[in-house]
Amino acid sequence: MPLIATFAQGMTVWPPTRTFTPKNTSSPPSDTAKWQVQKDVAARQHPFGADGAGVCRRLADGLSSNAARPPEPLFGTFEEEFDFLETYDLDEALVELLESNGHFVGAAELHLSVDRPLDAIKSFLKDKGNDAVVSRAGDILLENLWRHCSFGVSLKDALQDDTTSQFFALIKEIPLEKLVQQNHDQLLMFQAAAEDDREALEKLATSFLEKEDNIAALWTLDHCFSRLPRLVDVTLQELTVFLRRYYTYARLLFLAASHNDPMGDHKIRKLMGITEVHSDEFTVHFSAFKFLSSQNTSTLNNVPHLPPFTRQDFITLLKQRLHDHLYVKVDAENKQCYEAKVFSQCLSFIMNNHCNYVGCPREHVRRKFLNQAQYNARVGVHLQQMRILQLVYSAQPQLKRLDITKSNVADWLNYLYEAFFPPVCYQASIADIDWSAIQDPSDGIRIVREWLTKLSYAFDDLDPIQYMIRAHSVRCFRAPQLLRGPEGAYIVEDHDMLASIEGLTPTSISSGVLYLHHIVVKKLPVNLSVLCDYAEDVCSSITLSLHLNQQGVPPLHGLVLPRSWLVRRNKFKKGKDLRMIHLFLDVIQDLLNILRRKTPQEVYWLEHMNITVTHRNIFIQRICRMLCLLAYNVYTHDIRSRITEVMSRLRPIDPKRATPFAYRRFTDVSEDGFLQPLQFYDDQSVIECFVHLVHKSQMSNTRSISPRVKQIVYDRVDEIPIIVAPYLVSGGSVLPADAPTPVLPAPYTVHLEPQAVVRNDESAQKGDPEVQGELLDTLPEQQQDAADAADAALSPAADKLINLTGPSDARVAAARVIQGAYRERSKRRLHRSVRTGTTAERCTLFEACLKHVESWGWKTGHYRRLYLGPFPHLVLPLERGMTTAHTLKAKTKALLKAAGHERLEELGRQLSEITSLLKKGASLRKKLVPGAPIHEARDIEGWRQTVSEVKEFIQALSGGSPDALQEISIAYKPIVAKTPPPRKVAKPSLNVEDDDRDF
Repeated sequence: MPLIATFAQGMTVWPPTRTFTPKNTSSPPSDTAKWQVQKDVAARQHPFGADGAGVCRRLADGLSSNAARPPEPLFGTFEEEFDFLETYDLDEALVELLESNGHFVGAAELHLSVDRPLDAIKSFLKDKGNDAVVSRAGDILLENLWRHCSFGVSLKDALQDDTTSQFFALIKEIPLEKLVQQNHDQLLMFQAAAEDDREALEKLATSFLEKEDNIAALWTLDHCFSRLPRLVDVTLQELTVFLRRYYTYARLLFLAASHNDPMGDHKIRKLMGITEVHSDEFTVHFSAFKFLSSQNTSTLNNVPHLPPFTRQDFITLLKQRLHDHLYVKVDAENKQCYEAKVFSQCLSFIMNNHCNYVGCPREHVRRKFLNQAQYNARVGVHLQQMRILQLVYSAQPQLKRLDITKSNVADWLNYLYEAFFPPVCYQASIADIDWSAIQDPSDGIRIVREWLTKLSYAFDDLDPIQYMIRAHSVRCFRAPQLLRGPEGAYIVEDHDMLASIEGLTPTSISSGVLYLHHIVVKKLPVNLSVLCDYAEDVCSSITLSLHLNQQGVPPLHGLVLPRSWLVRRNKFKKGKDLRMIHLFLDVIQDLLNILRRKTPQEVYWLEHMNITVTHRNIFIQRICRMLCLLAYNVYTHDIRSRITEVMSRLRPIDPKRATPFAYRRFTDVSEDGFLQPLQFYDDQSVIECFVHLVHKSQMSNTRSISPRVKQIVYDRVDEIPIIVAPYLVSGGSVLPADAPTPVLPAPYTVHLEPQAVVRNDESAQKGDPEVQGELLDTLPEQQQDAADAADAALSPAADKLINLTGPSDARVAAARVIQGAYRERSKRRLHRSVRTGTTAERCTLFEACLKHVESWGWKTGHYRRLYLGPFPHLVLPLERGMTTAHTLKAKTKALLKAAGHERLEELGRQLSEITSLLKKGASLRKKLVPGAPIHEARDIEGWRQTVSEVKEFIQALSGGSPDALQEISIAYKPIVAKTPPPRKVAKPSLNVEDDDRDF
């Protein structure tokens, strides 16, 4: 029998219907050649080695003694040969048998069972006429491409592997039109990445995002941005598109890195090339492991298979690696954005249409392109870049403590301030903001508010002014140069700057003038553009207050003002003190004198640029424009004459020198001609800057000043901001009615005190509450009643809530106790939630059973208790038994190939028994899987029989499995063992001996 088995084993490399022909017969040469080939193949393919092949040859030679006997088939039917090959687990011969009989699907599945996916795909593709078979081949190919080329793996390195390159070659052999659309697109994705086709990858990424296939979109975008484009000379439109796509990429990466249980999400496992072995064991392809591991993996290059990792190990490794990858990608993109000229415009080119600076690092934009759309696009790219950076700071809050992070935050806030409030009027103003033209502005403004809070403000949320008062840089660090007068009044606190910004007290204008006077006279180093913004804010308050206090005339009627002066309602309050107008003009005179010097940069500075002569002329023109507006709208002779005198002093002392063109018209103005220079310089702007306020009752008596000066007809003063800035204050973007002035002159606070930064990392993911009265609060979903908010913020009750001295020692001690208790509780919860080994697998089974119980709507009952109690203890040993059986099968096959002929029959019998056990185990697994029909029908008798079979299966394994037997014993008794009925207690016999017969 062993010899016959040996001979059959060697001959099955040919189809079973073929016969062999003994040598020295009259067979045709072709048959003889075929027999010789069969013998050679038997010698090469025989599992028993060369000796077994020699035995076969000798047996064949012995059978050739009867030359007249016709050749006989080795097996009578296909089924006999199939059973024989399957029993002895002869995979290669079995595959050839199946393919020779047209069973390509069976051959492919056999390849898959022994982990040969390449051969399986090739077998599937031999039946291209079957769409289901082709679809199955596509699924397998796609699964293996994800494993070999997972997220973060370099395709250049991956294609150096022969197996990976063969998988990519198979993409062109599969008819993609027969696959489902998702698989079709993902295969094209891998092909485009291998060919480095960026255009195709970008189109596929857009398609994936539209279909919400975020995993494929993230993989595609990661390859699109593997090499960042140079952003130095990109246009504003190109940068807008780039940042929008990059934010999408960074956000998808952030979501993957921040997933609570990435190993529980099969999409993330697919993205990272991770395969689940058991419920608590996972393995990964070596190329993916090199990306995930930050350690040196050179020692593992010769390891054929990596050992499995636990769930918790993979979660820790995966989160850390994705966080690092996000930081590296965003940091590289941020450095590219620093070099982009789009984020800052060249003022010299705007004013003169040329720039003498060779290699100017700022964007050159012609004045005709400076419109409202361009303004909103610039604001949008700044907010978008801040949103990208915030993803990193939210993923890794500890980065906020680094100096480089604080520097980045301060730089982008300064950039954003310049975008919101451009230095030149030709660049538009805050009145031209249109939130609908900016992508997700609410998220961008939330980030701005959070960054400002972390840099300068305290924790409580009452209003922006109280933020500033409680800021660490205001309360604790008071620079000596910011103390005014002999009493040492701190100009930043509510004495000067903050009171002026709030604009709700009668002395707010005087406070602003005093603050401005101190800054200019003391020559404190501040941003020149911010200083001019503050001066305009004070000047606009003076102009409006003068006309609000007039008697017999509708308030503000007849004024000609820039739209940016009319967007905040806190300026429309009556009764403000105006006694310091002349001091204000003196301060402006001093400021102009400083700017006329050759070295104003010794006092002032501009963001990311040096102050040149052209810059001095630009800001002198801006100040003269402000003075002209004040003089035109104020009918007092002394103020007009004083303004005329201030501007006339700007003429050069030498009569041969011409006055710079930027402000020449202002120096020649007369007391009744202040409007002409304003119109002259405004005509050079695309945006119509000025508006003419006309009260409804005076419409018939008021003529139009100029076609470029639009008339604003109003009935009430509080309607003006809504009419002037419709996109800022209309519809869903409602500006608070009595909102205080925004706290936006803060960039120089950051500049003066960079070391005074509040560290607050605990609210990284938490959006700051709404700050009432802040200009940047005007977002579509932030509807609020501004008048009530401002009244509440300024009420005495609100003042009592402000504890400027900080919390008491008792509160601090109590907070520390609560914090310690919470941390201990969190540690215990984390310890309980982290399960490993058998416990984790059992819990996974229980959760799967619980889901089915809920879907079936079972109420409390006997079967439900068994299903949720002992059942996981039954399935787990079955899985362990299957693993043990596969291990025994592999060992037996190895022994079968190496053993001599004397052990062939014994090992063959053992292999046959193990194969039968595996079939039985697979059948039991199909019956007992959670959600199987036997459970849905609650067939308790069938379940008991199956449990007994599982126990027999475990006991039949060679050597058994002690752990599995111990586990199954927990489930066997409550399910199979029947509880005997309660034993009836015998009643005592009736005692009749004591009966009284005489009774």
